[in-house]
Amino acid sequence: MRIYEPPANPELTPLYLSATDGGIEHSIENDPRMFWNSFVYNLLLSEGGVVIPDVFFFNCRYLIQHLSGEAAWPLLLDALRQGLAIPAFRSEQTTNFTQALTEIGVEGVLGVEFDQYQQWRTTPHAVARRLDEAVTTGDKPTRIVWPPDMGGRFDRFMRQILERDSLPAAMSEEQEDLWRAIEPWRERTLARAVTLTEEKGGTGLRRAEMWNALGLELGLLDPGGSFPKPRDLVRTVERRHDPATARRVSFYVDVVNAAYQKNQADAFQVLNNALSPLSPTAMSLFAGIGSGRAGLPSSITMDVRLPSASRLLAVESDRLLGIRESGPGKNFFAKRRSWMTNKSPQLDGMLADEMRQAAVQYGNALSALAGGPDYYAKMVAFSSVAGAALVEEVKAVVDLMKDTQDLSPYYSLVVGSMSAAMMAMVLYRPPTRRLPVTVTRQAAPEINFPR
Repeated sequence: MRIYEPPANPELTPLYLSATDGGIEHSIENDPRMFWNSFVYNLLLSEGGVVIPDVFFFNCRYLIQHLSGEAAWPLLLDALRQGLAIPAFRSEQTTNFTQALTEIGVEGVLGVEFDQYQQWRTTPHAVARRLDEAVTTGDKPTRIVWPPDMGGRFDRFMRQILERDSLPAAMSEEQEDLWRAIEPWRERTLARAVTLTEEKGGTGLRRAEMWNALGLELGLLDPGGSFPKPRDLVRTVERRHDPATARRVSFYVDVVNAAYQKNQADAFQVLNNALSPLSPTAMSLFAGIGSGRAGLPSSITMDVRLPSASRLLAVESDRLLGIRESGPGKNFFAKRRSWMTNKSPQLDGMLADEMRQAAVQYGNALSALAGGPDYYAKMVAFSSVAGAALVEEVKAVVDLMKDTQDLSPYYSLVVGSMSAAMMAMVLYRPPTRRLPVTVTRQAAPEINFPR
């Protein structure tokens, strides 16, 4: 596996796929489609591919399910072979998943739970062997090597965040109130978590010790006790405390998770991604970061047919990625790049039309492959977005989600880029399709933050 190097063209920068983080599974367990949508559509819309930290391959229940299902060659394996899914390993000496699993076990990191493997009649080592088969048979597999002292880096970043008097870009008064309400925890839990990390042989700060530190603070753990995942902290608080305390704990967990993901994305030099349940918190913490500009201050709206994530997952993965990597997909990425980086007003209209046509052709090719009823996607691309303006652009996407007439929002994604250009997609169910009452609507879009 070759070692990843940041691309010369910033538009080819991959994104950190936060949906695979086992530490946030409690945030999406009521609607697992949030995972599958993020996994599939980011692979199809992120030109640089996606980055997955080593432990996420083993502590994400949905990836375990994906790799243990009926498909002979799941999408993730083909994405690994083609360098579109990029694992982040802890050392340069780690060159495969079997080695990575051994290293993860030695370090005792968060949340590899054997009952999740038993559900799918597999084991962590069987998953590692299947992942290794993909990277040894591919011609483009790529890996990221963690920079040194990631624990120390996370400690410094977490300290920088928790010591703030207020949120840099609060999205609501409720967020401001919650930030003030968790001030005592912000002041005390970090130091205790650093001590717990050291006592367990780590350096700097491990995220899992933040949950344990809060558990000790609230009297939910005995000395030496631990929560397997933040899910267990959240559920324990919900059982033993009032709703107001449970809401504060959930917010605290979201802050730590958003910071952890942002810290890793920055260390790997890739785009940061925030899944829908965490995006309002991530926006409040990081929306003002990044101020680059590209192209002209203009936007374009496109109506595109797209299959559902479940239908796309049902087709042969090599054929699906073939469309992404060949004519329709490559043309879409090229036209999007040309329009977003354009600086000539005279060319804007022509490049916009070319991009719209390429998006329609890409969606049509995917629909022809997957078959079944099409979904309806409204894509809005912004060719010049300063980091400070990201809040307003995301609010515009939220308004778009609400202004649906007889359509039902199914999934929304804001695709950022290194140059601060961005594209938003809102995917709707067909208007003729009756919705079950159990459908959970997204209140906020998933966001890939521009750098």
